[in-house]
Amino acid sequence: MRKTHIIIHHTDGDDGPAANIASIRHWHKDHLNYADIGYHAVCELVGEEYEIIIGRDWDWDGAHTLGHNQTGFGFSFVGRFTDYEIPEAQLVRGVMGVRMIMKTLGIPPSAVFPHRQFNSTDCPGKLFPWDRFVKMIGG
Repeated sequence: MRKTHIIIHHTDGDDGPAANIASIRHWHKDHLNYADIGYHAVCELVGEEYEIIIGRDWDWDGAHTLGHNQTGFGFSFVGRFTDYEIPEAQLVRGVMGVRMIMKTLGIPPSAVFPHRQFNSTDCPGKLFPWDRFVKMIGG
């Protein structure tokens, strides 16, 4: 199904920025019984640089936001932004990734939402700079 909006997450894992897409995929598949990682893309630290890593196939339904998995593109930042602020380099790289996804899928800034807008959660974290993020993506 066509993606009409992007939903922003944080992984909220205990291992913080040391987590990676492989460990998240393992958890989602082996412990939650998902077909694959629930997110379509993840921003994580690879070596000394933050990178955007493709997760679930973009034409698959996600497994990230109850009620929005068919039409919502799941984008997650690795980290727990309830306990600490997102590193500036990760925020900047994530913005670049989200803007590329917006352009590719034809999604306007007004259709980019925090996970907490749809479900009872703090995601992407109380310390995630949402207003700044929205400005950075062009909103």
